[in-house]
Amino acid sequence: MNHLQTALLLILLLGTLTQPNMGRNSIECCTEYVRNRIRLTLLKSFYETPSDCPKKAVVFLTARKHICADPSMKWVRKAKVHIKKLQQKQ
Repeated sequence: MNHLQTALLLILLLGTLTQPNMGRNSIECCTEYVRNRIRLTLLKSFYETPSDCPKKAVVFLTARKHICADPSMKWVRKAKVHIKKLQQKQ
């Protein structure tokens, strides 16, 4: 039974690594960045984490989840431009 509990805890922990972390006053901060690029077709919108978060991040929203990304990465900057262009067309 102890192995089952440990495995379940590990699965839950891994699922939260790239998810925004809800802190005090519902401020969303990221603790980890996604490691791989995300296809542009999956991205619906984005927002940047507040300045009082310890780690600066861009949070991309897909149909199913929020994904934290490193704002200094070239693909992240290109994805932001792509999403802004799509939103202007609407």
